Amino acid sequence: PGNREPEGFIESATGKVHLWMNLVNGFPPPSTYVMGCDLSAGTGATPTCFSMIDALTGEKVLEYADALIAPKEAAVLALALCQLFKDQMGNGAKVGWENVGPGGPFGKQIVDLGYRNLFYRERPATVMHKETELLGWSPSGEAKNLLLHEYKTALYDRRMLNRSELALREFMQFRYKANGSLEHSAEQSPNDPSGARMNHGDRVIADALAWLMAKGLQRSVAKKQKEEIRVGSLAWRR
Repeated sequence: PGNREPEGFIESATGKVHLWMNLVNGFPPPSTYVMGCDLSAGTGATPTCFSMIDALTGEKVLEYADALIAPKEAAVLALALCQLFKDQMGNGAKVGWENVGPGGPFGKQIVDLGYRNLFYRERPATVMHKETELLGWSPSGEAKNLLLHEYKTALYDRRMLNRSELALREFMQFRYKANGSLEHSAEQSPNDPSGARMNHGDRVIADALAWLMAKGLQRSVAKKQKEEIRVGSLAWRR
């Protein structure tokens, strides 16, 4: 909390943050990062999970899972991680979360701490993806099915690379119900280091939310690059 910034990463055999990248003097190299968050109550039943993606490459670079961290404490940790993963201009990672249940106090703490690089829920596609003032992702209606389908397609097309075995195993436990919706089989994982008694695909939701933000940023970058091509230039003729 406050104006203190994190001082980097240190290696620990008991650490709950897993990285798939090379650090430079203890810090991630500058890029455009996004972090998806799926929150739990912190009582040990299911884990709170974070997933960080390099939006420019589609690679998952960080995973965090802990079943015993309270939502407000998780918000402080999430912002510390976002401040470590900066772009070329020094801006921290964009963060988004599921806004139901424990996501409520988590999101309020994020806002109260003054962080502003946040994910806003989009309007329906008929309004050309204009953002609303509603923070966080809502799993209402078909939103969850669409989120997981987008994530599955990104993995299949290799637009996203996920090196977390635990997260991919969780994804494989999702099943279609008779009505066509997706649900997790809620199998217990004996090798889950988060300490959770059960999992409901929490890593998967964090991964899928991160991809949702990464895809949106990639679309914005592509649009900007297209707009910057000068009429009559070689790139324009091509």
